[in-house]
Amino acid sequence: DLIVTGVQTCALPIFEAGYNLDFFDEGAFRQVGKIENGQLVLGQNKYKIIILPAVETISFDLYRRLEEFTKGGGVLVATRRLPSKAPGYRATAANHQEIDALSKQLFEGPAAAAHFVAKEATELGHRLNRLVKPDIQFLPANTGDLGFVHRRTSDADIYFIANTGNTRQTVKAKFALSGMKADWWNPFDGTVTRAKDESDKLEYSIVELDLEPYGSRVLVFTKATPESYEERVVEKSPSLSLDISPNWKVAIGN
Repeated sequence: DLIVTGVQTCALPIFEAGYNLDFFDEGAFRQVGKIENGQLVLGQNKYKIIILPAVETISFDLYRRLEEFTKGGGVLVATRRLPSKAPGYRATAANHQEIDALSKQLFEGPAAAAHFVAKEATELGHRLNRLVKPDIQFLPANTGDLGFVHRRTSDADIYFIANTGNTRQTVKAKFALSGMKADWWNPFDGTVTRAKDESDKLEYSIVELDLEPYGSRVLVFTKATPESYEERVVEKSPSLSLDISPNWKVAIGN
């Protein structure tokens, strides 16, 4: 749902606030991008939030397309500074003034359609939560070690969730999904097992996560009804173990 253009230093507070993100630049937008119904469309992916992290230089053409994005209902956020310059050594003072004037129009005044956040670390997550419901809320709150990637197909929402820290993470994850069946997919052995939804509400789903250090899981929500659910188990090959405790050395350089 969220995409960032420019430098990548704002990723951590975005993850902590419960959002997935991708990165893009103007070249990618020119090749496969378009604005459609208040969303940025890049190839098959659609985004309703665009963040400009400390972006100072931007082309006027792209900036006008971002203005179109906000007029359609998209959420545009700039952090730390507002764009104020046109790119390239051939840019004139008039080109810079165009960018600066559009920034003031978008971000300043009572009718401003876009949002400015001065301090990413302390303010960005809270602002995003007020603007758009988070994709995932971790209970207790994410400390920065939990990250995820969310992809959609015509009939499923697929989450890859990873613990990037060296301590076990046992949390409950609140997903902004309802009326869907949740399954754990194991890409190593092909098994599919039912995930327990602990929510009794229609507005969201709650699933417990138990992730070992640097562990990851694939959780898939589908629109299939519980009656059509069939657990699929693939026969596993017998595991083989090898004792590597004695008789080996590691050499680095000389």
